[in-house]
Amino acid sequence: MKLWTVYPGYVVTRSGDTIRGYVKLNNLVDNQEKALYYKNPEDKKYAKKYKPKDIKGYRTGPREYESFKFWPGGGAANAYHFFLKLVDGPIKYYRWYYEPEARTQKRFVVDDKGVKIDLSFDEKDLHYEEIAKKLNEKPVKIGLKYKSVMSKLVKEDKELANKILKKRKGLHHWQYL
Repeated sequence: MKLWTVYPGYVVTRSGDTIRGYVKLNNLVDNQEKALYYKNPEDKKYAKKYKPKDIKGYRTGPREYESFKFWPGGGAANAYHFFLKLVDGPIKYYRWYYEPEARTQKRFVVDDKGVKIDLSFDEKDLHYEEIAKKLNEKPVKIGLKYKSVMSKLVKEDKELANKILKKRKGLHHWQYL
């Protein structure tokens, strides 16, 4: 998978219609802010730019994003954001990626005209927040309270909730879903 490349994909409108075409895979951080839709992969300019508030979600190559109101940094969610969906099911599992500020400062330089230049972007070593969303309930940040958050999400299944509370070593979060 190559970054900054247009891949087959689709956009899901707020009314639920799927528009097939091509969507640019920028990187894990940039794709959370916008979806660049192309009618043809050879086009130099995108046909439409979608923001999280405009659509329910989109897919580009192997990555699928959903849009909902939530702010992983905590506090009230008053705006839509795209989240990378890792698990689809009754409980969906997402990640929100961000670049640590110190890394961003090293990556950007200012040229002699005062313009910031991005030297390189690497998806390795990005930080992320994990989010779970059950059906029509509000999304929740998993963070360090994984056992308590996930056991509440599956409380109807007492056996599974117990398994999560006892958290077997080596079992990843999404293996419960």
